[in-house]
Amino acid sequence: MNPSHILITLVLKLVITTVVAFVPTSRYLQSSVVINDKIYFLGGINVSEKGTNELFYLNVSLPFSTVNPKWTDLTAIAPIPVSSAFSPSCVGGSNNTTIFLFEHRITNPVNASNLVTFTFDIVTQKWINTSISGITPPPRQEMKAVADKNGRIYISGGYDPFTTQKSYNNTYVLDSVSLTWLSSYPSALIIRSDYTATLLPNGQIVYIGGTNDDARATEIDMTQVTKFLLDCVNSIIFLTVLLFLLDINLRYNFWKLVFGGSPTGTTPHIGSTPPSGSTSPGNNNNNSLMIPLVVGIGGTIVVGIVIAGFICYRKYRIDIRNNPYIATPGSVAI
Repeated sequence: MNPSHILITLVLKLVITTVVAFVPTSRYLQSSVVINDKIYFLGGINVSEKGTNELFYLNVSLPFSTVNPKWTDLTAIAPIPVSSAFSPSCVGGSNNTTIFLFEHRITNPVNASNLVTFTFDIVTQKWINTSISGITPPPRQEMKAVADKNGRIYISGGYDPFTTQKSYNNTYVLDSVSLTWLSSYPSALIIRSDYTATLLPNGQIVYIGGTNDDARATEIDMTQVTKFLLDCVNSIIFLTVLLFLLDINLRYNFWKLVFGGSPTGTTPHIGSTPPSGSTSPGNNNNNSLMIPLVVGIGGTIVVGIVIAGFICYRKYRIDIRNNPYIATPGSVAI
């Protein structure tokens, strides 16, 4: 073949490939999960303000171009069983190759009486009819799902779009390996929907932001962080509304223990370095600082022991690394 013909053929193939390359349309309220080097996107509200059943992924393996990202559409071979939006998804299963999508509809446009779980196998690229045992949660939307290393998927709160039109603080846990809804989990301390849920490396889940049904303030203050505690030692550090702060007061030359924050939004001044004994006001004797330091540290230890004892007495441990949640009276928001 003539070299010029080969060049023309290659150019035409490149143009055709560029023209037919899949680019997703604008959307919001979609769900997404990351598996290996792919970000999977599920559903969302499109420009027509309708939910979609689209499923596609973005390959973010190296080299990755933000100018011309490599999208792959799976909708033609594996559309979501329903038009999806407001719905959380999470990766689980024995090999972490299954996407769990939690829906409030069983078919279009039939609303479900219980939460519906759809599962997608990324290996076979097929939606699987999954039978899950246990007590199925009621239908919810606008919540988040996170999974621990043991394959337990944690869902908190959410909004009931059908019966009550209210947000809740229930906690639901699905064992994605045994396909069982687990029971006896406590409610979260704050009613939330549309929040963020982040699983930390130490096994704790942090919930921040969102909305609730409080007419005085629909949006939840970002400082109202709910953190599941692992044990009584961590409870000393992460308490609800107890911000443990030690501050060397240069004027009065003693350690000060401050609980909570300023209700007026003011920020106390905290020096970057402790004062030396020779420059402390009121007394140039180095021992003048040592006595308050010893007293302050001793008092801190005593307070810590008291708090730990109180928590161990009033609270059960919550450790998603080894055990499911157990009833936790009181507040653990920090």
